[in-house]
Amino acid sequence: MRIAIIRLSALGDIIISASFVSCIVEIFENCEIDWYVDSRFAGILQDSPLIKTYAIPLKTYIKTLNFRALFSLYRKLKKKEYDYVIDMQGLLKSAFIGSFFQTKKFIGFDKKSIKEPLASFFYQQKVEIDYQESITKRNAKILFEALKPSKDFENFFQHATKSRSRIFGYTQGAKTLIQQEIFQDKKNILLLLEASLEAKSYSTRRIIELLKLVKNREWGFLLLYYQDFDKAKEIFETCKNDVAIKIMPKINLDAIKALVDSVDLVIGGDTGITHLAWAMKKASITLYGNTPLKRFELFGIHNISLSGNEQANYDRNDFSINHIEPSLILEGMERVL
Repeated sequence: MRIAIIRLSALGDIIISASFVSCIVEIFENCEIDWYVDSRFAGILQDSPLIKTYAIPLKTYIKTLNFRALFSLYRKLKKKEYDYVIDMQGLLKSAFIGSFFQTKKFIGFDKKSIKEPLASFFYQQKVEIDYQESITKRNAKILFEALKPSKDFENFFQHATKSRSRIFGYTQGAKTLIQQEIFQDKKNILLLLEASLEAKSYSTRRIIELLKLVKNREWGFLLLYYQDFDKAKEIFETCKNDVAIKIMPKINLDAIKALVDSVDLVIGGDTGITHLAWAMKKASITLYGNTPLKRFELFGIHNISLSGNEQANYDRNDFSINHIEPSLILEGMERVL
């Protein structure tokens, strides 16, 4: 059985979607899965032991109006045949890509269940689920309805959740690099300083308050930044005499997977790398502010979710993530470490 899965972006969404694919290989013998992803995020799925990753520079083609490249992509994908094509994204761009393949079963969400309802017109089978349902249930539901495993949905969901970490892999080179950076004599705590929106990031002031609370513990803190080096530097300079702390160098997605797999705890906002910690079955504390906890919470024995706004509605100017008291985060750290 050959399956194509389309989830082009964004990083956190790809990670959650991929987490629920691991069990498919266990349930269906001789199953081959090809995953189509935008080139910007392909690294998160490369070196997977379970799927073959196809990177598509779709955003670049569209942004540069490169119609020749788009037509070449169409001709290339048109030659591929699959038993199932599953659009796990539910946008016009993902539905458009899925329509290129040769298949009798193109599956996606129905028009009431996705952000861009027009995408549903491309699908031969349409899956209904409340758009506000949890992201974990949504991802499991579309796979369940598409492939009809010999389980009821709840059993399938539990199986998929337990199997989630198997899909992610990384190179030995990435592992070696990370081993040179982490603390060898302490428990390593990765602090994520940034997210896709400032409203999803815990502030410099609050992180410093958290680190000032940590005393007499064998913990080492790793600061991971993306663009805002000044934030990392301020935290480091302010706290270097109070805790063991390092600023991580800029690393690619291969090394990020190795990093998450090597630390004892990841703390950050509702963003891709905290999702990756959950997906790889690592301890995590996810801080929510402008996104609703009910929809995005990731459950696990060692996964804690804290929210600064119970009525969150995606407001970009909602910085309520900073209402979460550092003392609550410290309590969570003590619980999972």
